[in-house]
Amino acid sequence: MCARYLAKGLAAMAVSVVLGGCSPSGAPLPPSAKLLEGLPAVTASVASATGYPTEALEVLAGAAHLRVSVQDAKLATADQATRENAAIQIVAAIEKGIESRSEFSSIQEISVAIIHPAEGGESAEDPHVEDVMQFRKAPSGRFVHHIT
Repeated sequence: MCARYLAKGLAAMAVSVVLGGCSPSGAPLPPSAKLLEGLPAVTASVASATGYPTEALEVLAGAAHLRVSVQDAKLATADQATRENAAIQIVAAIEKGIESRSEFSSIQEISVAIIHPAEGGESAEDPHVEDVMQFRKAPSGRFVHHIT
C-alpha cells in the first residue's frame, strides 16, 4: 500500500516536471492560479462528454501543455483505433471546455494517457500507462492528433 502512494507521488512529480514548461532562461514557469482553478471544469466537461466518472480522470496543466489521464481497463486493452477514437472524443470535450476560457489560451498541446488501473488479487499489478496520444494546436486553433 505504501509503495502505491510512493509510486503515485513519483508519477505526480515527474508529470509536474514535464508539464511545467521552461522559460528561455530555463527556469520553470508556474501555471497561473486561474489555470489551476479551471481544471475541475475541464474534468467535468470531459466526464460529461465521455461518460467517464470524474474519479477515473486526472487533468494536469502547465504553461503550454494539458494532460488527461483516463483509468479504464477496457479501453487500455482495446485496439489502437478504439483508443485513438476515445482520445479524439476526450480532446473534443476539452476544446469545447476551454474555448472561452482565457487562462487556457497558452495551451499548445494536449496529451491523453490511457492508464490500465491496478488489478486486485495476490498478483496485483500497479497501474501503468498503456498508451499516450498527443494533439497539437493547429493554426486553426483546433488540436490535431500528432503521431511521432
